[in-house]
Amino acid sequence: MISYQAANVVASSYPAPFAKDPSPRLQSSEPFPAPCLVTRSAIQGPNADPFIPTWKFRQFLEEARAAGLDPHAIMARHGLSAALTQENQLPLSTLGLALSALADEGGLKLGVSLGRKWHLRNFRIFGYALLSSRTFGDFTDHWLGHFDYLGIPLDFESRVDERGWALEMTPRGNIPRSAMLLSILEAATSVFPIYNQLTGHDLQDSYLEICDDDAALAQQLAKATTLPVMIDAGRYALVCPFASRSQIVRPDRLVLTQLIDQQCADIAVEMKGDALLCRLRHALLLSCGRPPKLERMACDLDMSKRTLNRALAQRGWTYTKAVHVYRRDYAFALLRSGEMVAKRIAYTLNFDGVESFRRAFRIWTGATVNEWCFRNLGRSAPRR
Repeated sequence: MISYQAANVVASSYPAPFAKDPSPRLQSSEPFPAPCLVTRSAIQGPNADPFIPTWKFRQFLEEARAAGLDPHAIMARHGLSAALTQENQLPLSTLGLALSALADEGGLKLGVSLGRKWHLRNFRIFGYALLSSRTFGDFTDHWLGHFDYLGIPLDFESRVDERGWALEMTPRGNIPRSAMLLSILEAATSVFPIYNQLTGHDLQDSYLEICDDDAALAQQLAKATTLPVMIDAGRYALVCPFASRSQIVRPDRLVLTQLIDQQCADIAVEMKGDALLCRLRHALLLSCGRPPKLERMACDLDMSKRTLNRALAQRGWTYTKAVHVYRRDYAFALLRSGEMVAKRIAYTLNFDGVESFRRAFRIWTGATVNEWCFRNLGRSAPRR
């Protein structure tokens, strides 16, 4: 949960429909800015060597191939089985050794080059974070909660202090130093294209902090990333101007449509088989939980209200039915994420209040929110 007292700073920069967001993240007795906005760690419980998804490792392998290297030969030279490249999960210790092998032979530049290629279309993480965010900082804080799916051997903290807004990165477990640096460079570098694609602006006046008191390493990192590097900082972090947190998210419509096709595949599935219904589905997804009135939707689809109603009726649909299907599946997705309480979901889906949302949910499912969560997720609904 993100909590800081920033209503006077952040909410004032939101578009009008979101200026009165009742989310708990804007209500706190903490002084502003709070020292830590959000912390995400993938290591839970006593297991010191958890299994980590290899999605990011596979990207590094492809980057190595693009650089003219042979990943299988690299693995063999470092005493690692070539079969590792086919695994969907690896123990953290093994993943660290594999990344270290790539870093040792391909150089830390592999992390920088891969980070620069990041694009929203390449996301394989929980895309609803974007659909429920209005600023880049808000998006990032939600996004950190889904880094586990990427297989990045780092823990992250979103933190603000007198130096600005920092994305702190610490290694998970005892992984080799070269693997840690490779992952840090990739994660830090990827922020820049993501920021540009989401906001339409370039992220400027940022720099990298490292724990090492090693001027030679700092020079190497600065050359690879073109970022200023501060040594002996007591942490590994990308430090950005605090104002970058409040930059409004305005991604290109085509890019966002491609993103939601990948990330929102389980929302309004029954609308995918028909060209008109598919266009309507995209428009609903792009509404970010606030479907427009029928007249506005018809205009967005380049037709009259009457034509849209007739076309939907021929397919056994109404606009009201489409909105209900969209809101229902969006609510399911947000409950699966485990990050939103019912009150926040009700606001996100533009209900009049939480009780109105609860009534609609019972009509959709025949169960309360908590009952549905126990039945389908094996846990109670989020209450924080």
